[in-house]
Amino acid sequence: MRQLVAPRLATIDIHHRLLANVHPPVTKKAFFRKLAARFRHYERMAPKLRRFNPRPAGFGHLLEKVHGVYDSDANEAKEFRDAIRRCGFDRCPYCGRTRPPSQIDHFLPRSVFPEFSFFSVNLVPSCPDCNRVKDKDIWNQAGVRLFLHPYYDRFLGLPFVHLKIVPERTEIFYVPLFEFVFDAPNMSSNDRDTCDSHFDKLGIRRDLERHFASLLRAEHRRVERSIAVAGYKYSDLDDKHRIDEENFTREFGPNCWEAIFARGIYSNQSLMTFLLTQPASRGGAITR
Repeated sequence: MRQLVAPRLATIDIHHRLLANVHPPVTKKAFFRKLAARFRHYERMAPKLRRFNPRPAGFGHLLEKVHGVYDSDANEAKEFRDAIRRCGFDRCPYCGRTRPPSQIDHFLPRSVFPEFSFFSVNLVPSCPDCNRVKDKDIWNQAGVRLFLHPYYDRFLGLPFVHLKIVPERTEIFYVPLFEFVFDAPNMSSNDRDTCDSHFDKLGIRRDLERHFASLLRAEHRRVERSIAVAGYKYSDLDDKHRIDEENFTREFGPNCWEAIFARGIYSNQSLMTFLLTQPASRGGAITR
C-alpha cells in the first residue's frame, strides 16, 4: 500500500524496436500511432481509471504481437522488466507484506488489454499472492475500481489507513476489535469503496487483524514491564509510537503495517490508558 513512481521509459520506441524483430515484423506506422493514442488514453483515464473499451477498433491481429512482446528474451525487454521491479522497494506495494515484489502484475490484465502488455504504468511490481488474486476482475458492476493503483492513487503517499482498536475485556482475555477507516484529503466515496475492496480481496484486513492482535499483546506486556521497572508514563508511550511511525514511514511509507499500528496506538487516548492501567492478559489476545 505504497505510492510508486513509474520509471520514465520510452515505451513506444521500445515497441518499435522489439516488434521490428518478430516474425513477421510489425512496421505499420498507423498501428504505432493507434498504440500511442491508446497509451495517452490510459494516462488520461488513470486518475480514476473507470471502465473503458478493452478492444479498440483497428488493431486487428497485431495486438497478439504486442501481447507477446512482454515475454521477449531480448536484452532490452529484460532490462525493461528489471526497471519495473526496481520500482517496488522491498515490499509489495499492493499489500505491504514483508515480502519482496518478485513478480510483475499487469494492472489491466494483458489477456483483456493486450495493448498495455508492455506499457510501463500498467506494470506493477507485486508479490506472487497479489499477482495471482488480482486476475481479470478490475471493476465491479457499477464501474468502480476494485484495486488500488500504486502509480495513480495519489492518496497512497498520505497516511490514509487509520486504525481504531477497542480492547474489550472478558474474565480472562481481552479481545481486540479492529476497525479500519480510509480517509485522506480529496478522497471520494468511490476511492473509499476501492480501498474496502482492495483490503478484502487481497486478504489484507484479515492478515492485519491477526498481526495487530499479536503486536498489541506484545506491546501491552512491554508497557507492563516498563511501568514496573521505570515508572512508564502516558507521555512515554505516546512518544514511543510517534517516533515509531516517523521511522517506519521514512523507510516503508505512511501506510506500512508498522506505521498503521503506531498511529492506531498514539491516536487512541482510551487505548493508551487501557494499556497503562490494566494488567496484560497472560493467555494472549483473541481475534475475531
